[in-house]
Amino acid sequence: MATYPYTIGSISANNPGLPEILGEIHLNQAVVEGQALDRLHLRHAKATAHALRGMNIPQYPELTEDVVESAQWRADVLDLVHAQSQYMPANLADTLQEIQEQLRDLNNNVKTGRAETANALLRLRNLFIDPMVLSPVQKTVAGSGIQLARALAPDHASCNAINQFATNHPEFAGANIGSTPPLFDPNIDSYQHLEFLKLILFYNEDIGIVAGNGVSDRRKAMRNWLIEL
Repeated sequence: MATYPYTIGSISANNPGLPEILGEIHLNQAVVEGQALDRLHLRHAKATAHALRGMNIPQYPELTEDVVESAQWRADVLDLVHAQSQYMPANLADTLQEIQEQLRDLNNNVKTGRAETANALLRLRNLFIDPMVLSPVQKTVAGSGIQLARALAPDHASCNAINQFATNHPEFAGANIGSTPPLFDPNIDSYQHLEFLKLILFYNEDIGIVAGNGVSDRRKAMRNWLIEL
């Protein structure tokens, strides 16, 4: 069953200050997204636009040229929706959706490629500088790493802490590809378990850490991850 793909508001709703009934013309009819297509809505919209064009505007100060034009646009939109439902190929909407998804994937791939190239240079630089001032690499894996962080949390307290942190800091949980962690601390020797979990949350990678690692092992893994080419 064909349905309206989006809500098409009433003339009165789209023209603030306009009454719902003008003379004998009802201006408050709308259709809602998901509602079954009904040609009565189209016929009413066309009849309303035609009637408004023929009304004596000075007699109805609320009826401006903008309102008359708005009524015609509404009828045109309904006309287009009904025409598309009858003549548009059934799979065209799915095809357009697939194209949008492919373009989104392509855009992500380009961003990832740029980040990986930048990271190769950052890691090469990190290889030759003081390990106390290592630079953070850019994010290359889309999405939040909360599931990884929970899995690598050493205890329930750490798991609860990273859950709360993720809720309070969407800039970590929803970071974009190509970004770096906010306020990155290069002094990895000062890191405790929660600091590593925050980075796992940000990068959506295990940063070289495996379950059961103590703090010292995690510090070593983190340093190695920042210089791996």
